[in-house]
Amino acid sequence: MRSNKTLGLQKRVYLFKSALFNVFVLFRKCLLRVYCYMRVLFAIPLCLLCLFSCLFAMMSRVVSKSLSLSRFSLSLIVNPTKRFASRSSFLPTDFLTSNESDRANRCAEFIDASPDPFHCVQTVKTQLDAKGFTQLDEAAVWANGRALYPGGKYYFIRYGSSIVAFTIGKQYKRGNAFKIMGAHTDSPNLRVKPNSKRSLPGAGVVQLTIEPYGGGLWHTWLDRDLSLSGRVIVRRKGVSYSPSEASSIAPTPTPTPQLEVQLVKIDSPILRIPNLCIHLRTAEEREAFKVNKEDQLVPILTQYVEEMLNALSPSHTHTPSLSSLSSPSPWHKNQDSKLLTLLAQHCKCNVDEIADFELSVYDVQKATRTGMYTHTHIYTHIIPIPIPHTKDCAASSWHPLDWITWLPASCSLRP
Repeated sequence: MRSNKTLGLQKRVYLFKSALFNVFVLFRKCLLRVYCYMRVLFAIPLCLLCLFSCLFAMMSRVVSKSLSLSRFSLSLIVNPTKRFASRSSFLPTDFLTSNESDRANRCAEFIDASPDPFHCVQTVKTQLDAKGFTQLDEAAVWANGRALYPGGKYYFIRYGSSIVAFTIGKQYKRGNAFKIMGAHTDSPNLRVKPNSKRSLPGAGVVQLTIEPYGGGLWHTWLDRDLSLSGRVIVRRKGVSYSPSEASSIAPTPTPTPQLEVQLVKIDSPILRIPNLCIHLRTAEEREAFKVNKEDQLVPILTQYVEEMLNALSPSHTHTPSLSSLSSPSPWHKNQDSKLLTLLAQHCKCNVDEIADFELSVYDVQKATRTGMYTHTHIYTHIIPIPIPHTKDCAASSWHPLDWITWLPASCSLRP
């Protein structure tokens, strides 16, 4: 009896387990089917979305091409004389906007007006004043505790060769971030030495002593039309200016010393560094030319014969020169009299009123855009000054973020 009961119980347990397993298998199959159906339902919208995106991108490209072709066709109708030689040269320059061309022209004008750091700072100052910037006295701002207000546009000049312009966001708070854009106003060039006189007996020419500034390709300065630019310190008789005039282009009248800063930019090609004739060089020198900066980078100002003929001309106007001074100073004795006479003519002063100068040699050739098409932004200038074009930065369309202070500077601050 006990054995039969045990067998019946085991059979019931086995049947229960089998039924439970079958229910689990059926439930698993149902879940798999539901998962497959849901995956298909989600995959179909995703596929449709990708398909519509591809179609939209293709339609956008077709529409943009049709608009460009219609614009070019309209330009040909307006200007029927404009044709292209072959399909290989089909480069419609009208596709480019006129803003790029205007920006290139403004950049060329900026380069021509900035042959040295002092003229560069003056050009930037003029552009900033036209855009509503306020000039600050660097010493007075920090000494007197003058407040700078949110939304203001300011700039200050240091030593006449550095300028720092910055704007303050309208929602600026102390501790917020700021961004800086910087460039340098100087460039590798040739600068006139403090003692400009160069005396070579029997040379027959008037030369100026120069020194290379920076690392440049000095062979590109040969056989070019060169001139002088920079600033001249004039000691005016009866006019008093502040000693801090070197930090600004236009000083304010105060007691002695009687100094005045004048910017000089001679547009005519008065200097030239001639290259040696080919028949005066050896074969080794022609193949491996190396510039001797002490002897071969000396510009010629004039010739003694030309000066004598000019003095005998009836139209020659006499200008007080260094030789006419009764007691020239030691500084004047170390300068070339022709150079001082030329500077006195441009500064409209006497030779003895010139106290000092900082002059650089620059190429008088204008910056131009070259290439087959007018939108090629290349400038054939001997050394362009790599400074950000502040007219574009300070334009009304240039809006810095209100919560960030931007500091576009033309050069890094010096201690």
